[in-house]
Amino acid sequence: METISQPIPAELFTRANPGETNDWPDYPSGPYYTPEYVVGGFGGSKFLSSEALNGLLVKRVEVWYDSKALKGVRLTYTDDSSTQAGQQKNEYAKLDINPGEIITSLKLWGNGVGTRTGRVEMTTNTGKTLAAGKDVSGQNTYVAPTGSGILVGYTGRGGQEIDMLGFIFFDNVSSVQLGDVHYSGAPEKGSAAGINVVALQQASFGPFNTETNWRFANAVTRTSSQSWTKSSTVKYYALVTVKADIFGIGGEATAGWERTTGSESSTEVTTEISLSWDTGGVLPAEYLVNALATVSQGQLDLPYSGQLTISFNSGNQVSVPVKGLYTNVVYGRSQAKGTLIPPSN
Repeated sequence: METISQPIPAELFTRANPGETNDWPDYPSGPYYTPEYVVGGFGGSKFLSSEALNGLLVKRVEVWYDSKALKGVRLTYTDDSSTQAGQQKNEYAKLDINPGEIITSLKLWGNGVGTRTGRVEMTTNTGKTLAAGKDVSGQNTYVAPTGSGILVGYTGRGGQEIDMLGFIFFDNVSSVQLGDVHYSGAPEKGSAAGINVVALQQASFGPFNTETNWRFANAVTRTSSQSWTKSSTVKYYALVTVKADIFGIGGEATAGWERTTGSESSTEVTTEISLSWDTGGVLPAEYLVNALATVSQGQLDLPYSGQLTISFNSGNQVSVPVKGLYTNVVYGRSQAKGTLIPPSN
């Protein structure tokens, strides 16, 4: 008889399966995960891998199989580390999980005689599918809970083949926030490191035969941005808010960096800003004026560390460490001036 476990206390395993309680595969502790759900038999040795509380998610699932059962399963985490159960043997299939992609369906089958895991099928919210294993026509299909759809590990039993298999997901998530952010190499207040003066527009007026008024005025738009998305873990969540200090350029035209407490925002913020100027004067006869509008543009690339707080529909929360790269492009106040050039003779 194939074995399937549901969300029941350990003591009920004994009642349902006398003498087999200690043979059930391990499962991560904490109220953050979907209920344990495994399909297969009790051969082989226990295996368990989940790095969720170390800030890692699963980004690839690979499966080896033949016409009778699954032979091996390998998971790759968001830091490119991997874990494997069973063997890399016979047929092969894989599923790459992209940032923001989640598992919406997970189906498992036994091998028909209660000793192995026979087949697995996964589907993502983008329609991608992993289908690997034996022909299971006429067998029971076990639809496993996927919670939030965020895959964080696997559990089971295995050796030469996969005897029992289940996948571990974060339970339903209500919000994710990046906080307690610490930057490495942040600029001191007033520092000009990473700030450059860039041209917005230039123009020339004259020379004229008589004294003439000149005016140089215009407005252009530029895009400022703040981003905390270069973390291998942060980018895998569909929606993350950030509560962190941000860096801008002071109000004076020649000002340096200023650090302020940012309001809650998304991990990528872009803002269209208008940069205007208006200057002019009296141009003497036969003189030329070269006018130039400029602005201070600042750009930072700062490694950061922080805590990613995941809140679940159940009311529980867990914080995991994350590291990444904060980048920004910001602008100061625009300015314009004209340079008078006298006649050459």
